[in-house]
Amino acid sequence: MKKQIIVAAVVVSAIASLLVSQQATAQARQAHTAWEYGELVIQGETAFFATEDELHELHPPKNRESGNTSTSSNWGRVYYKTSVKLFHLNRLGQEGWEIISTSAIEDGFAYTTRRAFR
Repeated sequence: MKKQIIVAAVVVSAIASLLVSQQATAQARQAHTAWEYGELVIQGETAFFATEDELHELHPPKNRESGNTSTSSNWGRVYYKTSVKLFHLNRLGQEGWEIISTSAIEDGFAYTTRRAFR
């Protein structure tokens, strides 16, 4: 019985140290990731997306009926939604951007985004 308890303790200890090692490796990998940041500002039908180097005015979909699709060489396939906000958030997501913070501004929203530097 003591032998089984000792073996179980050694196995649990080995698994715990393996998990800690994997977590440390993942954190180190993420710490060395270079991030590119951007900000999406949506006010009514107007939207702008700014990065460190560029500022883009984003245009809402021309046909906002649910289910219609568009194939744009810049953004890939986009399903039009009734919400301009969802449309622009989907566009950024398709380009690999993730939202890291959100704030309400006058008549709209501002989203801070990031993606791994390309």
